[in-house]
Amino acid sequence: MTDTESEGPFARFDARLFHAWQAGDPSAREAAWRMMWRTHYSRAYRYCRCFTHDEQSAEHDAATAITDAWLRIERWIGSARWSGEAEFEGLVISRVMYGCREVRDARLGGGRRIADWLDALDDDPGSRLEVLASVRAYRDEATARRDLDDLLRSLGILRELSRTREKPAETVEAIIRWVRNCLVATLSPDLGCRGMSLDDLAARIDPRAPSFPPGEMSAFVMRELGISRNTYDQRVRQLRKLLHRA
Repeated sequence: MTDTESEGPFARFDARLFHAWQAGDPSAREAAWRMMWRTHYSRAYRYCRCFTHDEQSAEHDAATAITDAWLRIERWIGSARWSGEAEFEGLVISRVMYGCREVRDARLGGGRRIADWLDALDDDPGSRLEVLASVRAYRDEATARRDLDDLLRSLGILRELSRTREKPAETVEAIIRWVRNCLVATLSPDLGCRGMSLDDLAARIDPRAPSFPPGEMSAFVMRELGISRNTYDQRVRQLRKLLHRA
């Protein structure tokens, strides 16, 4: 039996499903639940994986997002009006992604650390980047580890938000390369860091060790991308807008 056949008479988020679900048909409710899992779980998982450090947490957060989305639509549909299949499908996707952002914000302290990363993009000597990432001054390893993890999660969220936008995406990738270089600089050359992810590198270091010197991020990004300071500032403003819309 194929996945479509398993949904019975409901194979799409179309008018037939909408009206049956609205009327309280249990088979329509169950079909909507299965289709949301089948068609949107991978999308939700990829998004959640950007701000979690293990697959199990991402799976849990994606499942939570889909469940919350289904419950929201269940509450909404009773008084809703049919406005077309594309609108219905778009609503389902938007509710799933809204659920993903909610669990993300819950993990990151209600979005506080996203705001911290926004401030960090100023890249001046007093920026939040030094508070988040210049952990050399820490005496408490646990606190340093938490803040370094926060920085890496923020980078993952920035990467996901900019994924479909060429210029912001290449800027984020340059920032990530700079952070990677700062982490690698704390490790022995004999370790062989080629191919290691940021998470792998962070797991191998003393989180109090890396240094992220003020002003070096912008210089590195401009050199890597061959752009002027004015262009760099424009791209940082684009990243801020992406984060404000998240």
